[in-house]
Amino acid sequence: MRQLAVDLVEETGLTLGDYDVLAQLALAGGVSRMTDLANRAFNSRSGMTRRVDRLVDEGLVRRTGIDTDGRGVVVG
Repeated sequence: MRQLAVDLVEETGLTLGDYDVLAQLALAGGVSRMTDLANRAFNSRSGMTRRVDRLVDEGLVRRTGIDTDGRGVVVG
């Protein structure tokens, strides 16, 4: 597992945690509420926020608010 993590970072710049988030998004059809994504990726909400911030900065995902729920955030 350690070698996989090293190889992934060297080849793509993604950590296993980043890859897991992208895989969970793919399994969810490409879009997920932030809370659901954190639960599926076994991450805290604050940890998921930081991870998604990095993925947004890299241009790999987008984060948008939910019109019907001012507190909800969708990642896709």
